[in-house]
Amino acid sequence: MIQRLAVLFLTLSIQTVVWSQESKIRLISKINKDSIYVNECFSLSVRLLVSFENDVKLEFNDQLEVEIQEIKQSLKNRNLVNRDWQIVDIEPRTEYYNIKPYHAYELLRIGLCPYEPGNFVVPSFSVSLIKLDSAEIVVDTVMFSSEPKVIVVNRIPETVTDLIYTNEFYKMVGEFNLSDTIESDKKVYVGDTIVFKATIGGNGIGRMIDCNIDSTSGIQILSIDASTEKDLKHRSTKSRRNFHVKAVLLDSGTFHFGNFINWNYYSPKDDRIKSLRPKSVVVVHNVGKSENLQKYDSSLNLTNLIIALDVSQSMFLKDYQPTRLEEVSTVLHNFFRQNDYAIPIILFSDETRRISSGELSSIEFIEKFDGTAIGNALWESIKHLRQSKSSKKTILLIGDGDNTGGFMNIVTASQIAKQYEIKVISVGIGKKGKVPYGENLLGDMMYIEDTYNDSTLKKISELTESDFYRYTDRESFMNKLEQIFQSHSLNER
Repeated sequence: MIQRLAVLFLTLSIQTVVWSQESKIRLISKINKDSIYVNECFSLSVRLLVSFENDVKLEFNDQLEVEIQEIKQSLKNRNLVNRDWQIVDIEPRTEYYNIKPYHAYELLRIGLCPYEPGNFVVPSFSVSLIKLDSAEIVVDTVMFSSEPKVIVVNRIPETVTDLIYTNEFYKMVGEFNLSDTIESDKKVYVGDTIVFKATIGGNGIGRMIDCNIDSTSGIQILSIDASTEKDLKHRSTKSRRNFHVKAVLLDSGTFHFGNFINWNYYSPKDDRIKSLRPKSVVVVHNVGKSENLQKYDSSLNLTNLIIALDVSQSMFLKDYQPTRLEEVSTVLHNFFRQNDYAIPIILFSDETRRISSGELSSIEFIEKFDGTAIGNALWESIKHLRQSKSSKKTILLIGDGDNTGGFMNIVTASQIAKQYEIKVISVGIGKKGKVPYGENLLGDMMYIEDTYNDSTLKKISELTESDFYRYTDRESFMNKLEQIFQSHSLNER
């Protein structure tokens, strides 16, 4: 974004606009909807309108980047999901305001999805311009402010509320479509690995949509990768959610993905719940046990245990060498290499990603994500464990306890876990005080006041009537893992 701004300011340096006492320049906020439903998205555009009749020169100043950041900041923590924001290349276009023509400079476009009912107020924004005289000398700074906007956020009708919450906490409100495919150019046999791809597109995907596959459906999930693409066009908030599922099919026959996966959403246009179901079908041939299937049968696939591992930016702090994340992931990788256990792992930052325990060796390629949504990670883990028939179900939560976002409150997530008789064993890693996080250009180590927060982790374990464990060293953590897995494997058999 810094490069984009640099180009932007270069463009602005040759753009001049004119202002007069008759207020022939205006800063306005434009929204594409004035009434929406909870979790439905709308687009907001901040524009500077310059009348064709202006006769005084003005120029954008070097505070524009700061002012745009302040606009973005004013929309944070306001009971909404900020799906995307982008600075638009500022080229004037002709628009009419109160019948009069203006040059319109679009400064910012953003997609917003409120998740609480009531009146959502888009606050007043401000932008300053430099006033020039005829000799191009700065003589004054002029401030322009937009008027607030109010959007009515309606509750989803009670007649459909129960349906939209069934089997899925994420809410989809709007109009959506689905495309899907199986990535395979040969016959599929029992035990073969396949890749299922699906893309949900629509008018603003608010909260992160998950891909859930029933674990009893004859399919062993190896990993689920998800990514979101945004396309903020003029007066729209289109986006796409892509899923890449790697799995092993365990039974022969015809496998219809639409029988095991679906996404429900509320359509304001039709005022009803609609469902997206994949059309992909794969025929699985039975030729006896393949080497791949034998590999999965040789491992003890625990359905009553799942790991939620924090991979957010704070886990890359260096109070453990080389980082917190590599410290715990190394122990986990060695544990699964030495033992025949197979469980899913939820990697989480501001989003979540599901992998299998056998894929931990690739954790070094994980990007440093901003934000830590512990509540979201707990909810993803709950959705997996609630299908288990075991009387002992546990989430092993590993992280530094720094919780900075997400739609799911950690208390709510913990209460839901308790309702499903799921315990959360928390493992906290981090040292308090100033900790190293990297070197500067001169090679000197830089320090930051640590964000380690074991009180969050202790609270989660307390609410689910479970235990908190403080990470100290690799040997102790390895012993703790052996205790946990042994008790759950005995309960699983």
